[in-house]
Amino acid sequence: MYRYNRILVGLDLTGIDDVIIQYVDFLCSFFEVDKVYFFHVARTFELPSGILEKYPDLIAPIDETIEKQLKDKIEKNFSSNVEYSIEVKEGNPTDQILRWTDFKEIDLVVLGKKEKLKGDGVLPGKLVKTSHCSVLFIPESAKPIINKIMLPVDFSKTGEMTVEVGTKIQNKLGCSLLFQHSYHVPTGYHASGKSYEEFATLMCEHAEKDLKKFIKPSGLSTDKIAINLSLDEDSDPATQIIQLSISEQVDLIIIGSKGRSDFASILIGSVAEKICKLEEKAPVLVVKNKQQNMGFLEALLKI
Repeated sequence: MYRYNRILVGLDLTGIDDVIIQYVDFLCSFFEVDKVYFFHVARTFELPSGILEKYPDLIAPIDETIEKQLKDKIEKNFSSNVEYSIEVKEGNPTDQILRWTDFKEIDLVVLGKKEKLKGDGVLPGKLVKTSHCSVLFIPESAKPIINKIMLPVDFSKTGEMTVEVGTKIQNKLGCSLLFQHSYHVPTGYHASGKSYEEFATLMCEHAEKDLKKFIKPSGLSTDKIAINLSLDEDSDPATQIIQLSISEQVDLIIIGSKGRSDFASILIGSVAEKICKLEEKAPVLVVKNKQQNMGFLEALLKI
């Protein structure tokens, strides 16, 4: 069973922190969370010498000041009984979070995604690309509620993980699941003697059969889920997914980190990466196989 026991939450002392903390509090109500690490990275704790000369009374450690500000936010927005700690570090935010996810064997990293609020917003793409664990992006307008989950699947191994996570949430919250799959017409379709439209219909029928077969091991009843099959004529399934999430008003998108050709799910696919970048309303959970990725990283270090 895929579990998120240890969660790392990136905070930056801006308005989006309240949204993120409230959402994490919500996650703790249905995930078996053992520990939450509220994590802030300051570029530096040092003050310019000129400032210290002008204001010699500024002697309180900056890291303690930041920790106090974070604690006030957490006490206001986090009501769960789950154990948590506040970690304030100095340096490059991406490097520090990656280091901490390895050190504490984090299962899920939660980050905010800004539209209008001030601040730097989402950390560099390096984080979601190279983190060994799953990553959840929370838009500033997100609410701590899940009535409908969208699961774009491509019948890959990471797709199986998205079904497992989605099913688990549905069992806890009773929300609906919307499965989405993009199919295309192969280049040599004319050799079959069928028109483009006829072959598209044929591909759609096979996609529906494959999708139902794919989700059957999860025990989900096909009459209790919704299925959307999209003809991808522009080689841009990410845009189709985002447009569907808007029209269907989904509350969460769960997507695997890599597609059919994955040799390690640490390598986020272009579709997942584009969804993370462009989706502005619904939180996006990129599911990764933590154990597989850890083994892959260890193998790389031995090369």
